Amino acid sequence: VGRDGGRLLRTENCSVLGGTAEAGHQRRQAHLPLLLHPTARRVAYVGSATGISAGAALDHPIGSLRLVELVPGVADAARRYFRDANGAVYEDPRTRVSLDDARNFFRSTDERFDLVVADLFVPCRAGTGSVYTREHFEAVRARLAPDGVFCQWLPLYQLGEAELETLVATFLDVFPKAALFRGDFYGGYPIVALVGWTGAVAAPEDVAEAAVALAARGETDRWVTDPEGIFSLYVAPLSPFAEALSGVPRNDDAHPRIETLAARSHAGGSRGKERPVVGLDWLRFATRVAEAAAKTPDDVYPGLSEAARRARLGGAALQAAGAFYVAGRPQDSARALEAASSLLPPRLLRDAPADPTAAE
Repeated sequence: VGRDGGRLLRTENCSVLGGTAEAGHQRRQAHLPLLLHPTARRVAYVGSATGISAGAALDHPIGSLRLVELVPGVADAARRYFRDANGAVYEDPRTRVSLDDARNFFRSTDERFDLVVADLFVPCRAGTGSVYTREHFEAVRARLAPDGVFCQWLPLYQLGEAELETLVATFLDVFPKAALFRGDFYGGYPIVALVGWTGAVAAPEDVAEAAVALAARGETDRWVTDPEGIFSLYVAPLSPFAEALSGVPRNDDAHPRIETLAARSHAGGSRGKERPVVGLDWLRFATRVAEAAAKTPDDVYPGLSEAARRARLGGAALQAAGAFYVAGRPQDSARALEAASSLLPPRLLRDAPADPTAAE
């Protein structure tokens, strides 16, 4: 579908599966996890849709890319109409396409992957809750290499707090070593990543080096090409937050909590019955996670440099600025933005051009 000089991919004239206008934002969804695992060579991308996000993986030194897409027509449309935006990912010799349900794919394949990236899926769509279950997360983990990484993106603007807590708790049951990352600093429509490790975590300096190398290959998104920018997206490790989630119901095949809650309380548009975890609610949730993490040593990045630590705090302040902005509190937003500007390197914020892919 054409819109404002760009293209959107829709299914059933309803669900939007991405488009060219959001290409920079979507590419970040592949860049972030690939930087967190800079030695990943065997990569799977689940829910490839337009291929824009998955295509960004080709900018990294990977050896193979498996695209898993449920709808054959979507894969065909991505190949035919989004080739310029997705880097011809469907035609790249490193790419293999599986037209399959993600749950079926990970239970039937004998492949091993260094990295699996799962796109953000709309929780209220029938059947989608099944790719957020403990059983599915376990199936993904079983196909990861010993030092593998799984990244699950979440649309906070389509999740209530009960659903988010259930998702985080379920993820932590399968990936005890895990962390929360921002995909942006939006107040109104933020996305986040749950990242889980099966073994060693790449050293911060290796992550920073990979970001600089990505810039050298032509990527211009400063949040994933700057050695401090990448850590401005880091919220906190999740294991210290597990205790707070001990009584939270999990999402599994026998108890499809996400399927039930999302259908009943989806907060999209004027039909929403529950508040989504955006704006000040997202700020409060992220603060809870960060405060829990502050009480114990960081089990994900214990050796962060002072510059990276400041960038992490600066990212939190920039997120707060976005939250206050959409809440109609401009003075609080201005103070948070000033704090972010004092913590983040000038090249990332104070002296940098506005970035509509990052914040309002």
